[in-house]
Amino acid sequence: MRRLLPLVLLALAACQVDVEGAPCRGLGQATEDCPGGQGCGLDQRCSKRAAASSCALCTPDAVRCKPLQPGATAPGEPGKIQQCDATGDPVCGAWVTRTTCAEGLVCGEKSGAPSCECPANGGPEFAADPAGSRTVDAAPYPTGVSSPPACRFGRLGDAVAAAAAHGAGAIARAYGTFGVAETSEVLPLSVPTTVRLSGPDAPAAHAVLRLESGAAIGVDLQGAIEGLDVENVSSTGIAVATSCGETGKPSLKDVAVSGAGQLTNGIRVGGACGAVLEGTQVRKAAEAALLVDAAAEAPVEVIGGGFRESGVGLEVRGGRVTLHGPQDAVHQLLVGFTSETLEIDANIGNGIALVGKETPIVLDAARVRVTNNDGTALRMDALPPGSAVSVADSELSGNKATAQGSRYASGRSAGGVIVNQLLPLLSFSGNTVACNGGDQVGIYVVGAVDLAPDACGASSNFFRTRVGAAAVYVSPYATVDASNNYWAPDPPGYIGTGFALGDTCQPATPPPACP
Repeated sequence: MRRLLPLVLLALAACQVDVEGAPCRGLGQATEDCPGGQGCGLDQRCSKRAAASSCALCTPDAVRCKPLQPGATAPGEPGKIQQCDATGDPVCGAWVTRTTCAEGLVCGEKSGAPSCECPANGGPEFAADPAGSRTVDAAPYPTGVSSPPACRFGRLGDAVAAAAAHGAGAIARAYGTFGVAETSEVLPLSVPTTVRLSGPDAPAAHAVLRLESGAAIGVDLQGAIEGLDVENVSSTGIAVATSCGETGKPSLKDVAVSGAGQLTNGIRVGGACGAVLEGTQVRKAAEAALLVDAAAEAPVEVIGGGFRESGVGLEVRGGRVTLHGPQDAVHQLLVGFTSETLEIDANIGNGIALVGKETPIVLDAARVRVTNNDGTALRMDALPPGSAVSVADSELSGNKATAQGSRYASGRSAGGVIVNQLLPLLSFSGNTVACNGGDQVGIYVVGAVDLAPDACGASSNFFRTRVGAAAVYVSPYATVDASNNYWAPDPPGYIGTGFALGDTCQPATPPPACP
């Protein structure tokens, strides 16, 4: 028995001998085929080397994004796609760089396999460029980062959607020209309250959105747009229509609309939230360049800009509208304005038309130039109770004239101001009303109209009349006090027994006659 014990111990020791090269299945230490301290290599043989931490043990021809750190498994070293190569090391293999992505791209796995993709975009800006990528679900998977250009969205709508997903404070930054034909845009382009759609960040640079037939609305605006030109090609709809989101109110800054004579309206403001328009330019709308059809008390603020060559410059059907130049101006008789003003010019019909509906209209206009329109500069027709109009430090000159169109028919027309039928609360001071067609002012109401400042000075109005026309026409049912104003010629010609001229003011320099 004692002789058998050494033999048994010797046999057990032989079973634990560290012999490399034995066949095995699997990779690394996750196998029962290799003894302790050994692993199964790519060659399917046991070895200590296969168990070492430095051994790659990758599957031949497998690919991955190079890890950020040795041993990491998350995708990610920018621009590096690796492939497992067992040619030089049949036991462990090696991860070698197969592809270096173009500058700015990173390795990602949105396609299900490592590929060169756009980096993530944490916002707040999301860029759009016609030269960018129009397919969002294919490589390089645009994210709206500005660089490289391929990572910009190729469609403006995709940039706006990405910005909307980001949340409050997001900017969709547009470069170039977009449209149905150019970039397969889907119109209307909806801009929610959380998004500002902006042109290039370079000063005075604009992006362009083109409208074609079939687009009833070009931009449905709840948020903000800035530095964008909307060019009509063949649409008969509306370039920009505002609507109310959950918070805030729509705003337009340095936006230019060209209607090509076919757009119904350049910009339409509706709803109860109002809007802010700053430096906005509209040309060649078939009807109103700017139409305000808002709820009562909805604040609509227009700061500078211009509304030209359209059916009507500004038409208001309801709402509280403020018009003024972007800076304070000093009213100077016969000279004009010393700072930039809001221009309503060269329209086919009236410059400003206040159209009575059921909703009150409150207009506060200051430092506005209404000139060279084929209709009346400022026309108020049948405004409902609760309406009020204030015009100060503005110029209404060189306009043609429209007939009064009221039941108090006189056969006359006026090119400066017409007040028809129901009379709003009216304040009129520091204005120049000069050289318009027909009468300068036509009052066709029942009641009293006050055009008189307290004394001669900056609040006085200046009226200059063409030969053969009256400065003021007053219906038989109205009375007008026009004391303390400047007139050329002085005394003015007027029609109506209810006109009170009172004291007149004399300018330091006699005015020239109207051309």
